[in-house]
Amino acid sequence: MASLARRVIRTMLPPVLRSALRRALIALAVPRVRRAVAWPPTRRVTVAGLLRSSTGIGHGARQCALHLAALGYEVGTIDLTAAWDAPLDLPPMAPGDGILTGDAGGPLILHLNPPFYRTALLQLRSRIRNRPLIGYWNWELAEIPRSWHAAFDHVHQIWAPSRFTADALRSRTGPIPLHIVPHLIAAPALGDLPDWAATPPGTLVVLTVFSYSSGFERKNPLGAIAAFRAAFGERQDVRLLIKAGGHDPAPGERERLEAAVAGARNITLFHGALNPGNYGALLAHADIFLSLHRAEGFGIPLVEAMRLGKPVVATAWSSNLDFMTEAIGCLVPYDLIAVRDQRDAYAGARSFWADARIEAAAAWLRRLEDPALRRTIGEASRRHVAEVYSLGSYGRAAGAALGAVGCTPIRHSEAS
Repeated sequence: MASLARRVIRTMLPPVLRSALRRALIALAVPRVRRAVAWPPTRRVTVAGLLRSSTGIGHGARQCALHLAALGYEVGTIDLTAAWDAPLDLPPMAPGDGILTGDAGGPLILHLNPPFYRTALLQLRSRIRNRPLIGYWNWELAEIPRSWHAAFDHVHQIWAPSRFTADALRSRTGPIPLHIVPHLIAAPALGDLPDWAATPPGTLVVLTVFSYSSGFERKNPLGAIAAFRAAFGERQDVRLLIKAGGHDPAPGERERLEAAVAGARNITLFHGALNPGNYGALLAHADIFLSLHRAEGFGIPLVEAMRLGKPVVATAWSSNLDFMTEAIGCLVPYDLIAVRDQRDAYAGARSFWADARIEAAAAWLRRLEDPALRRTIGEASRRHVAEVYSLGSYGRAAGAALGAVGCTPIRHSEAS
C-alpha cells in the first residue's frame, strides 16, 4: 500500500510539490531528537535497511546485523527493501545465532542516507519514540548535499564507514556524536563460475564490477576499459570481464558502455545480478581487480577482492585509502575534476572528484602480468585487510558507539 501511494504521488505531483509534501509530513510525524538523554542499559539493538537488496547499502545493513550478533548483541532486523521498491534479489535474513526477525528494541540503526533516512523514519514512526536513533550514512564526495541537512535533527548518532565520509559529514554534525564504524567485509562465498565468465587456461583475467544505480560516472567503467585497451590492445591471452549491475541506467549510459567494448574480442560484458556464490567465484577467477572509480564512500568490492588475495588496481582517492597503501595497493594517480553525473544524488554538486590517469593504470596492468608480483601483492593485501577489518576491530568501533547509548553486548572475547 505504501509503495502504491508513493507511485501515485510521483505520478500526480511535480517534484517541487512532492518534496514540500514529504517535508511537511515528516515535520508533523517525526519529532526532533532530544540530545541529553540517559538510556537504560540493554543488550538489544535493531538494524533496519534494504536487507534483501544486493546494493552496497543493503550489503552494509546485512553485515552490520550479522557482526553485531557475532559480538553478542541480540539483533532485530527490519527489512525495508520492498517498501522502497528496491530489487528483491536476495533471500530474507534467517533468524538464529542472535538474529531476530522484527524489531528487537534497543537502538535503531537505520542504513539509509538522507533524505531517505527521514522518509524511513516517517514509515517507522510508531517504532522510533524513546529510543536512540543511529543513522549509518555513506557518501562519496568531499561535501555533503544540501538535501541532507534537515536529517541531522533526527539522529542521536551518526556512523560512517570511512574517514573520507566522516570528514564530509563533520561540516554539519555539530554536537552530534560521529563514529567511524567500517563495514566488516568477509571473504565472499565461493560457488560456480558463471558460464559467461569462463576463459581459456592461461588467460590473464582482469575484472571490473559496477552498478548503474551507484553512479556510472562515479564508478567510471569507461576508464577501466580505456586502461585495459591501452595496456593490452587486442591481445587474446588477456581478458577484461565487466559485470554491470543495477536496474536504472540513466539515458545513454548503457549505450556508451556497449559502444566502448564494441568489436573488442578480449572484453566480455555482462548485465545482470549474480547470486553470492557466483559472484564470489567471479572474484576468485580474476587475476587482477580494476577500479578506476572517481570516488568511493567505502569500496566493498575492492575489499572483497583483497580478501581473496587479488591485487587491486585502483584510483588513489577517497575511502579506499583507508585500506589501500602504497605498500600493498596498486594505486593510480589522478587529476581532480568537477563532479558531473546524471544522478539526482549529485544534482547541484559543486565538489570535485578524481579522474584516474589511464596510462598509469595501464602501466600497473602490464606490471601485473608477472605472476610472482601478483602473488606477492595479493597475499600482502589479504593479510592487510584481514587485520584492518577483523571482528575485533569492528567490535571496538561499534561497541564504543553503542556503549554511549547504553547498549552493551553479552560477550567481548572476540572484540578484545
